[in-house]
Amino acid sequence: MKSFSSPFLILFGLFTISITAQEELPVLTAKDSMVVSSWVFGLGVNAVDDAGSEFSDLTNFSDNWNMVPHPSRISIGKYFKNGLGLELVGSYNKYQEGKVIDGLVNTEEKDYYAGDIRINYDLNKILGETGWFDPYVGVGAGYTQANEQGRGTYNANVGFRTWFSDNWGLDFSSTGKWTMNKENSTNHIQHAKVVDYKFKAEKGFSLKG
Repeated sequence: MKSFSSPFLILFGLFTISITAQEELPVLTAKDSMVVSSWVFGLGVNAVDDAGSEFSDLTNFSDNWNMVPHPSRISIGKYFKNGLGLELVGSYNKYQEGKVIDGLVNTEEKDYYAGDIRINYDLNKILGETGWFDPYVGVGAGYTQANEQGRGTYNANVGFRTWFSDNWGLDFSSTGKWTMNKENSTNHIQHAKVVDYKFKAEKGFSLKG
């Protein structure tokens, strides 16, 4: 009886320890993981303020903001685990008759084209992961053809993304563009509202996970 009971008690003890350990393990959910790197494709609209007042009259929508009533901005970007993202942006707009352009009232419609490259940094790396809300800042450069003048620009942008799922979200941003050709053109601001699609995403555990 002794030779039989000892192995039996040992097995029973190991089984009990195993069950107890399993009960103590946390149950992981979708909230315990997050996207750490991905590609992001965006399509949306943009508004251009090229009144020449730069940052002193930002909310004068009726006189300064130019928009077209259809998708006018496209972007593709790669975002990395360290919080940095590299993004290419193309946009089209139209300076409308009656709007203020470079300090003068525009008398005819004029096309606006811009191609930009920017490097963004995810502020959640500093603030802490918020899940659905991704604020960011960035710098970059580009080329703009506007008011019948071509100009290279130095850019700085600020914005945030709101994610409704692992794949879909909205991106709101404003970009200041400082001209490299100060003699013939002024600085201007470009705002954007974009629908983003995230793909080829790599996930990792959040701090809770």
